[in-house]
Amino acid sequence: MNLEEEVVKEVNSWEISLIRVDKEEVNYSDFVKPIIYGIGIGIVKKLRDLLIEKSNFPKIKSYLEFDFETAVKTYKRDYLLHHLIRCDFSSRRTAEEIFQPKSPEESRQRISKILAEIGLNLKEIRDNPYKYMHNNVSINGPIKEEELIKFVENEIKRYADCITLKMFKDAITTSSRELAKRFVRIGKQSLEDIRLYLGLNFNTAQELFKLNYLEKQYHKNHMNIEKAAEASGMTLKKFKANLANLGATF
Repeated sequence: MNLEEEVVKEVNSWEISLIRVDKEEVNYSDFVKPIIYGIGIGIVKKLRDLLIEKSNFPKIKSYLEFDFETAVKTYKRDYLLHHLIRCDFSSRRTAEEIFQPKSPEESRQRISKILAEIGLNLKEIRDNPYKYMHNNVSINGPIKEEELIKFVENEIKRYADCITLKMFKDAITTSSRELAKRFVRIGKQSLEDIRLYLGLNFNTAQELFKLNYLEKQYHKNHMNIEKAAEASGMTLKKFKANLANLGATF
């Protein structure tokens, strides 16, 4: 998700009446929209930072307690469950989101194969998928929706205080709560791409996770590659081979 593009797309979809500027001498598209673009992008970035700070997002270090093979399997399970939940446990929709299947049958086969690899089936996880996740976070984190709206609303008013044109300043302030709701939605959606590769396709996410795991083990063990290999449950030769295959540069 490109945050800037999403903000522009959202603002472009608004009716002129949302921002209550109805003076004939003010052109909404030429004057008002560019200002709202800038305000919106700035606020949504702040909101995203706040959510990251307050939420327990999955981090690679939580997988370092496992050896490499277990960590990869655990991440694969978390990744698949995340997307199954997003797609209402539809194998077809999930496969379309993380692969590019050529047919519905291929979709079912690929999802079934991964489920078999991680030792689960759709029937057992449907009722309580979070039970099987090592790393799970609510998109809202510990912050309530109303708190997010108030945070954004206050930011909008703070920006409005910097605007000298009274007519436009008043319009922004009057519409601040409705604008806040829309910016909160974008801010929450933007988190998908930074949740430990969960926004990437299956193969890319797995490769990046493996590389990140090995690099973090290396640094966690004070750049002693022998200890890093031992912590990863691998021989030194296999550890080096995995690093080379994944394109590590150290």
